[in-house]
Amino acid sequence: MAFSLRRMGVGHLLGAWGAYWMGLAGITLAPFARWAWDLSHIPGADGSASLSIGDTGVQLLALRGNVTVWSGVAPLLDVALWIAGPPLLLWLVWLALRPSHSESAALHGSDAPAALPDAMRNGWGMPITPTSTASPLARRERRKQ
Repeated sequence: MAFSLRRMGVGHLLGAWGAYWMGLAGITLAPFARWAWDLSHIPGADGSASLSIGDTGVQLLALRGNVTVWSGVAPLLDVALWIAGPPLLLWLVWLALRPSHSESAALHGSDAPAALPDAMRNGWGMPITPTSTASPLARRERRKQ
């Protein structure tokens, strides 16, 4: 089966967003994470890692002693567009390509099941016929007397 945006459901869309964000975090934060890991696991090494948001944007900084071993700065608008832009674009494309309800039924190959079952088809709704035996409640009341 070939990949098609028309066949994507909401779960697939959310999964694509999650995969994008995980990939984005992995690619952009991997060098910083490596330095932060090294600084925290090298015996006898004193260092620090920090994240700050200010006038210059988002800044990541890794220090060993008093020496900067890794730094990165990104403007806040760029960070916001990288985080929200591609998922928003994917959602708009998905929304534009979604089939209508009539096309959706044809696309999935069968009509959607009825919300409530047909009473006559399933044996429900048959008329109640009187029986010769009394109800259990009537028998119990007769025993009490």
